[in-house]
Amino acid sequence: MRVATDRFELRRAAGKALLVGLDAPRFTAHPVFELNDTGAYLWERLAHGDEPDAAAEGYARVFGVGADCARKDLAGFLDSMRSIGAVRR
Repeated sequence: MRVATDRFELRRAAGKALLVGLDAPRFTAHPVFELNDTGAYLWERLAHGDEPDAAAEGYARVFGVGADCARKDLAGFLDSMRSIGAVRR
């Protein structure tokens, strides 16, 4: 599993984390998805090469949630990212 950093880029603007699709045809609007703080954290960790388990452990530590909650949230995040083509197996 890996995030599609060649197709999506995390950008920050006006205090928001935006996942921007990069492969839209010329003169077509690029798809933009707003991520919450936890989604942005997970994207950054995975984009920098963390394995999912390591990203979930870091998420649990940084956001003060239990390991089970972190794994469940990560699974939901990955499902959402797969649905837009931002995660590949």
